[in-house]
Amino acid sequence: MLDETEARLLAKFREQPDELRRLFLDAYWRKKAATVNRRAPKKKPMPERDMSRWNLYEISRQFSRFVYLWLAVATWSARPDQQKNALQLLGLDFGLFLNYLKNPGTQEGAIEVHDVRPTCRIRPDGRTKPELLVILTQRRVEPLTTEDGKEILDADGEAAKYRLRGGCTLLIDPETGRIRYAIAKRINSEGRRQRIERFLRDRVADLGDAAFDQFRLRPRDGRLVEPLALLHRASDYGAS
Repeated sequence: MLDETEARLLAKFREQPDELRRLFLDAYWRKKAATVNRRAPKKKPMPERDMSRWNLYEISRQFSRFVYLWLAVATWSARPDQQKNALQLLGLDFGLFLNYLKNPGTQEGAIEVHDVRPTCRIRPDGRTKPELLVILTQRRVEPLTTEDGKEILDADGEAAKYRLRGGCTLLIDPETGRIRYAIAKRINSEGRRQRIERFLRDRVADLGDAAFDQFRLRPRDGRLVEPLALLHRASDYGAS
């Protein structure tokens, strides 16, 4: 859900999208210069907090917020064909994200910026090229059904549901804002959805109603199952 500050910034940058890009690049180069300066020899010992993990976390968090607002501004103005192309490239459903932005009371379709941090690539001439590593994910709730499309119910008659995730890892040129490399898992991948549901159906068949608790298939639990944790959780409970 968008907080009050994010909603206000989103409204502002929708009117001035270039301003958001300028602020982001200015912040990136300031942080990069500060990092270079910290590496220079100093007469006095550097305070331990300057290089703490907390500072690195705060830098990443600030960049993440910039990227999130950047995506939100672009989503508001994107045409349907642009949203479709972005889905193929990034694995994210921006139509679903737009619906989330227009309906702040829902969590369905939100895009999460998990990491934004600078990296360096060594070019063929031996010089370094700074780049941004960005990790984005999105999830939506799906019903768990039998192979013929019928709902799978627990002992109380409540239908099973799970979370389907998609997303990407990006390498971005911070000077131009262009994506240089993308590794994506599409949130609308039908094959992956079928494999996850087949796995969950097998667990329900083997464990019965206990599978609803072990794999968090009840929406009221508040923590629906994450596909990346499925195999680990199955191993924890002795599933083969």
